[in-house]
Amino acid sequence: MFSGRLRGSFYLTVYVVLLLSATLFPFKFEFSQRHFQERVGQIQWHTPIMAPNHTFYRRSIADYPVNILLFFPIGLLGYRSFRRHPSVRLVLGIVAGGFLLSAGIEFSQLFTLTRFTSVADLVGNTAGTALGVWFGVRTSRSGRVQKSV
Repeated sequence: MFSGRLRGSFYLTVYVVLLLSATLFPFKFEFSQRHFQERVGQIQWHTPIMAPNHTFYRRSIADYPVNILLFFPIGLLGYRSFRRHPSVRLVLGIVAGGFLLSAGIEFSQLFTLTRFTSVADLVGNTAGTALGVWFGVRTSRSGRVQKSV
């Protein structure tokens, strides 16, 4: 159907659409200023390392594997889509793209009625993207990234 690079880009696009659908479902948004201010006050700013109470610590630790697995394909498919010219810049760009996608999802969740924004999710999602890129590099034919930036 598609050539190698185009196929990777197609799969990446489909995966991002599915990920956005899953993370923003059931698509009930509230755009009032009052709702936004309340939700900003509810942001979970702590990562598990900085968690002030054990309840949040246990919950966010349990979320990490899920977040890593959800974003692992972003890094892997991103690398496979653009691996023709692997470089440090490409790797950092893919990880930055995963971070921005995650930040966009977390920001969008401020306006939902059923989801919560968490810095721990942002960290886990970015780590998943980085692990996906790492796996892509390790399983590629050359197994290395050029250091040109």
